[in-house]
Amino acid sequence: ILNLSDNKLGENGAKVGMQIARALYENNVLKTLRLAGNRLGPASGMSFTKSLRRNKTLTVLDFANNRLDDEVGEKFLDLLEDNHALVELGLSQVEIGTEFWTKIDEMMSERR
Repeated sequence: ILNLSDNKLGENGAKVGMQIARALYENNVLKTLRLAGNRLGPASGMSFTKSLRRNKTLTVLDFANNRLDDEVGEKFLDLLEDNHALVELGLSQVEIGTEFWTKIDEMMSERR
């Protein structure tokens, strides 16, 4: 478990978020990553969706209370179709549309 929640990375968030995403690309140990409340933006979200396409060990990702958008919501939805290792995805208080929320929630409910 790696809990980096509530560090409020703000402007540095994009750079730090992308570095963490790159590390996840090669990860084969970490199962839980908590990044809630870091003000990570869409660029970080996109980096995570790319890394998690390859990563099959992470089972929990808490990305709540970050600054995501519909484009990232769509990428998370696409990711969940390929990555079945992820069984918990925290996306509360992010700015993705209801359409993506509903579909992501349905997919995650099927995995529990």
